[in-house]
Amino acid sequence: MPRQDGGDAAAPPRKARFRKALKYGMIDDPGAQTVEERFALAVRAGFEGVELDSPSDLDEAEVLEAAKATGLVVEGLVDSEPGKQSKIVSFPGSSDLSGASARAD
Repeated sequence: MPRQDGGDAAAPPRKARFRKALKYGMIDDPGAQTVEERFALAVRAGFEGVELDSPSDLDEAEVLEAAKATGLVVEGLVDSEPGKQSKIVSFPGSSDLSGASARAD
């Protein structure tokens, strides 16, 4: 039977891996105008992951393309709608953001 982390039940559990990540809004440089430029800036600064705000004006296709081009992992979404209690949404295979909003509700 497969484990929840996707591994084989007979195999030993995988050791947790932590990534140094930051929120997308923290990547603030006038020279970085596109999502890919901002992701590349984060990678050059030593970050391996990024969390996005939800809801967001970012184009999902642009985010996925930028993540693929730079190798920066989208770790999850932070529900930051004013007036609501914030909660963090994180999921395995985070390069697929489809349905992430539904998971936050």
